[in-house]
Amino acid sequence: MTIPADFSAEMEQAYSASARTPTASSDPFDALYEPPEVIAPLPLTGNGVAAIRDWLVRVERHFGGQGMATCHYAALLGYWANLRTFRVEISDRKLSEAIGAHRDRLTGHAQRLVDAGFLARRPKRARERGTQYVLSVPEAVKL
Repeated sequence: MTIPADFSAEMEQAYSASARTPTASSDPFDALYEPPEVIAPLPLTGNGVAAIRDWLVRVERHFGGQGMATCHYAALLGYWANLRTFRVEISDRKLSEAIGAHRDRLTGHAQRLVDAGFLARRPKRARERGTQYVLSVPEAVKL
């Protein structure tokens, strides 16, 4: 393999051209100055049925056509959510009995909703019915 004689001249010319191009910022640490953002689930608030309907629309937008089983699961959770506290009041086992499906069909959907920020784990108060999950919306929070 032979290297052409003008190879170093071409490389030097390309390097000098790239050195002349102005960069977007002269400080290489500009990205570090902005505070980082974390996606955190914020518990749902608002007017009962309308808030649950808006929550379900956001779930459908997030999961799209490929996650329709998760959207269907979210709709079922919204049906059995408390309209005041938005706490999910049915377990997966009771939900599968209510819809007449095998409980393995519901496996994994709750974890997908938790990972995406649409379900948040909140401790129950004394005498409060339901599971430890409440409906929530994912929001970007700066640290």
